[in-house]
Amino acid sequence: MDRSRAAINNSLELITRCLLVMVLLAPSASSQLVSELDAVETQAIESLRALRGDEPPTEATVEDFLVENAKSCVDLCLQLMLQQSVPATAEGTPQRLSIQQESIMLAALARMPADVVRQSADRLLLGATEEHARVVTCRVYGRFGNAFDVDLLFALACEEDAEETTAALRAGFRDGLHHLITRPDVAAALGRKWSSTPPALREPMLQALGDARDPRALPLLSDVITWSDEWASLAIAQVRLIGPSLDEPRNRTVADSLADRLDDSDVRIRESACIALGELRSEDHIEKLIELLDHSNRVLRDAAHKALMRISGETLPPNTKLWTVWHEREREAVSRMLARLSEPVLSGAPVPLLELLRESTRLELGRHDLADALTPALDHSNDLVRLTACRVMTQLASPIAIDALLHALGDPEDEVRDAALNALISITGVEGLESPTEWRDYLEDRSELY
Repeated sequence: MDRSRAAINNSLELITRCLLVMVLLAPSASSQLVSELDAVETQAIESLRALRGDEPPTEATVEDFLVENAKSCVDLCLQLMLQQSVPATAEGTPQRLSIQQESIMLAALARMPADVVRQSADRLLLGATEEHARVVTCRVYGRFGNAFDVDLLFALACEEDAEETTAALRAGFRDGLHHLITRPDVAAALGRKWSSTPPALREPMLQALGDARDPRALPLLSDVITWSDEWASLAIAQVRLIGPSLDEPRNRTVADSLADRLDDSDVRIRESACIALGELRSEDHIEKLIELLDHSNRVLRDAAHKALMRISGETLPPNTKLWTVWHEREREAVSRMLARLSEPVLSGAPVPLLELLRESTRLELGRHDLADALTPALDHSNDLVRLTACRVMTQLASPIAIDALLHALGDPEDEVRDAALNALISITGVEGLESPTEWRDYLEDRSELY
């Protein structure tokens, strides 16, 4: 018995010594990486490690350095994310890759030239089979990819014909897709792919659309709301996150799909549809919302009331009769105003036109119709009329006026140009652009939104 124990102990000691020798002799991936670093890569690693030091650099400083040295740092970033560690360049031990460090590298990859990142990513990431490598690949290709990479993300996140995938792959897929959706034609590609999307990826796919806050996703979400009882609720939640686009006909299509769900058997879907109609500021379905103020379900009544207040800017109590009277009065006022905005008036004497412009801002409804009707005033011969028209467009906040306001950026009067710029900022939410060329380039790059 003692001899057996001694033999076992001797064997264990021998195995331990062999393993120790193997560890000491076999260089780690981390040490190999360090030995092959050039000066730029060494500085990049030191900057990343310094983020955990006593006097850390700013995230922007580290990110800018990686971007400025893209050709030297792109491989390094990919390798660090794959290894999940940051090696020591001199003394010290490797750091486990932090969320902050990974986020900085991903942000840098998104800013690097796409062809540079793709060349490295194709070489280091494509063909990955291990779960973590697939997650990294999803996240990286989402940062620089295009519509042709949509199928790649789906294939990485869920094997063909598989009914389930892992939580990590779903998260990586969602993260990558939410960045990819902002690229041209990706939303259209996702729309075509929805019917064949694996069940395991439908939830993260819809969530990614909401994460992106990009109106390009609205047509797909509208289709899901209309045709899918299972996913309608989640799709409506994403519409609420995204809000209206700068394409009013598109907003009306989405609003119609939401209005159809106001009769749904699931009260939660009806409640969410009410709130989403409020977020879109949809005026076409006010009557249905007013009807819901008498519903037996209190949650639904409250949702309809909130939507009405959001659309109208009014704070009337949740009373059907009061809202009905208000709605009829406002619609009649808009109709009368539109009838007065004839072509002779819009190009005629300044004084009566200025009064009409001021009156139009007192109306609570019809902002898109009014903006469309008032557009000719932006080209009036009188400076004050053009200035006032720009300010009215700011208050109406209708995307229908964008093209006319772009033209007004070239107005000979400084005040008119400034007012047109303020109106564009108010309508689009975009700042930092000034010249007509900058605005046209911006809008052209996002033509799917308008």
